[in-house]
Parts: sequence; structure tokens; C-alpha cells
Amino acid sequence: MDQEMFETYIKNRMDEEGEFNFRCTECGECCRDRKDILLTPYDLDRMSRYLKIRREEIIKQYCVVYIGETSHLPIIAVRMDGVPCPFLKNKRCSVQECKPSVCALYPLGRTVLYNKDPDESGADACKIQYFLQPVCCGARDERHTVKEWMAGYHMEDGDAWFFKWQETLILLVEKMNDLIPRLSAGILDELYTALLTGLYLGYDDDRDFLDQFTENTHKIILMLELLKQIDSLGKSDHHT
Repeated sequence: MDQEMFETYIKNRMDEEGEFNFRCTECGECCRDRKDILLTPYDLDRMSRYLKIRREEIIKQYCVVYIGETSHLPIIAVRMDGVPCPFLKNKRCSVQECKPSVCALYPLGRTVLYNKDPDESGADACKIQYFLQPVCCGARDERHTVKEWMAGYHMEDGDAWFFKWQETLILLVEKMNDLIPRLSAGILDELYTALLTGLYLGYDDDRDFLDQFTENTHKIILMLELLKQIDSLGKSDHHT
């Protein structure tokens, strides 16, 4: 979270019962000139199931994939190319029922707070909080709670997913930053492909998404630990 977003969060934070005033006037301004419409695995899963389009096809038609400079993880962003969002049709979102979380939340943002000193039961060790972003579009003649707003976009599982995703990112970024200097360019390319498949593509529509994400993440972590062990053994043999 950058300094500007942090200051906005502190000023406008709220929990799921918090209230805010906003009504979309379908101006389409929040769908233009954006570089931050990133799809999480949860977003891609919801879109694939609702649109009945393979995840790979959604990425091919509407997205760009790149490796994060600091996370070293695959990132999927909606392709803008200096034009409005490809899902924007006649100033309306053509994927309204399954739009990306960052779009469904708008004008809200959210973050995970970690309590360094939770009580003995572990309660409040971490929690999700929301904040109202500074926006200049829309009207202010409708009042909503955060919980109602989320339910309106069929994101009832969104908080459970968001926490799981943030927790996973922290773990994977730590492991990747430790592993990157150890691997050759060729191995890295293969690793990035495996991460893209495991995090975003390797799902069965007949099974629960969160269960599969947990399984896939576990396999990824085991793979990263194995790569580290192989590197350590190789260096040990070299010195021997």
C-alpha cells in the first residue's frame, strides 16, 4: 500500500457494516485509462464459470500477462492499450455479474490488517477492513453498507478469498525472492509457467474453487522448497 492509499485508508476506513453514499451513473469513467485492473485467480474463476469460457481464452482475448518486478509472480491485467476496458460496451459493463473484484468493490478498496499482539485465543490476529476511495464520478444519493454492496455483486465469498489470497501472496513472494538468485533463466521461465498454471488455470469447474486453490498452492510451495533444496545440494556437491 503506497503512502497516498494509506492516508486515504486511515481517513475513510470502515468494516462490513460501514455505510457510504454512492450511485453509479454509468458514465464509464472508472473503466478508462486504467492500468490497475488486475485479475486474481478468484476473478478469473468467476468469469470463466459465468461466461462459460475457458480461463486460457479469457486471458488470450482480454488480458496481458507479465511477471511482477518485486513479487516475481505472474500478474494478469485487463488489456487497456490506451482505450477503454474491453468489457465496456455502450458505457455499461458487459461482465457486470462476474466483474473483477477491484471493479465490483469500486468506489471501495480493501486491505488486510495484521495485529502483532492478538489475544491468547488468536482472535483479531488479522482482519479485513475497507476504505472509501476518493472518486469524482457517480452520484451520492444512495446509501449502502459494505456488506450489501458486496452481496449485490455476488461476492459473498469475496472476503474469505481475499484473505486467503493476501496470505498466499506474502508467503509466495518471500519464497520467490529467496529463490530467484539461485535459478538460471531457463529454469525461471519454466517456473513462471508452472506458477501461472497452478495459480490461475489448473481448476476443475465441478469442484469448489477455494478447495482447489488451497491444494494448488500447497503443491506450488512444495515445488519451490524442492527447487531450493536441489540448489543447496548442488552447491554442497560443488564445494565438496
